[in-house]
Amino acid sequence: MFKQLFLLPLLFLAVSCAQQETPAEPILKSGRYVGMDYMGKQDVTPDDSTDRWYHENTVTVKADSLFLESVPVVFYKNQPKAYSSSDGGFYSYKGKVYGRGNQIIAKLLVTNHDYVMIPYKTPKSMESQAKLNISFDEKIKRGIYVWDSTFLKEQWRVVASPKGFTMDGVAYSRVTKR
Repeated sequence: MFKQLFLLPLLFLAVSCAQQETPAEPILKSGRYVGMDYMGKQDVTPDDSTDRWYHENTVTVKADSLFLESVPVVFYKNQPKAYSSSDGGFYSYKGKVYGRGNQIIAKLLVTNHDYVMIPYKTPKSMESQAKLNISFDEKIKRGIYVWDSTFLKEQWRVVASPKGFTMDGVAYSRVTKR
């Protein structure tokens, strides 16, 4: 009986240690990834029908956070890749990665976008003041117009692969440090 009473706490300790979860591995490996998102048959440069426009997407993964920068690039026939000559209009996203195994979701929010109209809405408590004859900037300062962040949220399915991942139909490969 004494042996059984002595072994009972040891058994409890062994079972509780076995049930403790080991730290989860990150959903995606931290690092930088690059992917080319084809813009389709857009007539961006009408004088050249052989050009192919893409968004060169750079994704930075840090633990469960994901940052995406999107820059337009063009490939002309028999010429190296060229970057867009515009000084803006590029999208930046940030967000989180959720899931386990093959069920991975990236939830992102647009954080920067030049030349794109930011959507605003009027909170119900301010609807009566929306008709005031004041400037748009003043309405923002007073809280009559607020940024509608729900309009700019994106949610994409992510599929991990040995060399990177695929997100929103774009394959991303890990960029090795030089």
